Amino acid sequence: MSAAARAARRRPAPLGRIVLYALMVGLAAFYLVPVYILLATALKTFGQVQATTPWELPAPPTFGNFGQAFGQLSRPRCSSSACSSPTSRC
Repeated sequence: MSAAARAARRRPAPLGRIVLYALMVGLAAFYLVPVYILLATALKTFGQVQATTPWELPAPPTFGNFGQAFGQLSRPRCSSSACSSPTSRC
């Protein structure tokens, strides 16, 4: 049987498979909502965060928030491997 004949005889997807894929797409979208809100809020200025809802995209996206946040981080007292070891002391 040729490939063209097999393609012509192909059955449409059953309703259960369509429902399953729709459910998976819906759950993936539900799972990614917090990621969207996190990114949308991270790109807003402080005034925009207070004045808008979390769903709105920032008018001009700003990356200055990241520089300010990393600038406020202090140098750690010890390395993470030394702090995570139960026998060492920081």
